[in-house]
Amino acid sequence: MNWKLHFADDFRIPRTVRVWLIAGLVMIFMQIIIGGITRLTGSGLSITRWEIVTGSIPPLNEAQWQSEFELYQQTPQYHKINKGMSLGEFKFIYFWEYFHRLWARTMGLVFIFPFIWFLWRGMLSRRLLPRLLVVVLLAGLEGFFGWIMVASGLINRPWVNAYNLTLHFCMAMIIFGYLLWTIFIAYQPAPTPLPVNGTMRRFTWIMIAVAFLQIAFGAMMSGSKAGLFYPAGPICRAPSCRPFCWIAPPGKPKTF
Repeated sequence: MNWKLHFADDFRIPRTVRVWLIAGLVMIFMQIIIGGITRLTGSGLSITRWEIVTGSIPPLNEAQWQSEFELYQQTPQYHKINKGMSLGEFKFIYFWEYFHRLWARTMGLVFIFPFIWFLWRGMLSRRLLPRLLVVVLLAGLEGFFGWIMVASGLINRPWVNAYNLTLHFCMAMIIFGYLLWTIFIAYQPAPTPLPVNGTMRRFTWIMIAVAFLQIAFGAMMSGSKAGLFYPAGPICRAPSCRPFCWIAPPGKPKTF
């Protein structure tokens, strides 16, 4: 039996493969949105266990819901922030964290099985294959970092570590950008170079790096809750604006 791999030509990537790549990119974008909602609703610590397979099934009866609620009641977040929360309120935050994890599992299935099929059928090019393997590696690291982030908020502190949150979010952006670049290669493996000089090219990369850092700092600020201590920037220091701003009392918050 011949198990030799066959590859497609760089200029003849099947339309099915290209659509599959775009579908993956859209799913990553949606996952970032769902993750943002999970963060804003304070839902990220509602599921205290990391069960890759069995965790895909949500609580199906009142006893199972009560068991999950009791696990959450043992966390610092419940005791320091959500003390007295009802089961109905818990179901709301549980939904968003569950949806976030379920979407991640769905992305894995949507990527892995077609990837194996395309590889077996020789529908991937030699140039695409290593890039797609990198996407798989990055996705695995993203899931691992995600659990480290959640675990950091289950002991002593009522929220996740700001550095872990930033790493988790930045990894998502890197995966999105890398897959987007891979799609460009699939659609146009040898694009006509634009008449751009070296200075403009360097300036473009510098702006991309600055934008990435600014977004990362935003995630760090969110994770450390820095916005509560300076909610509207320097304008709040103006005497005419102070009545409309809330300035945190002096103190050293333990947010990291």
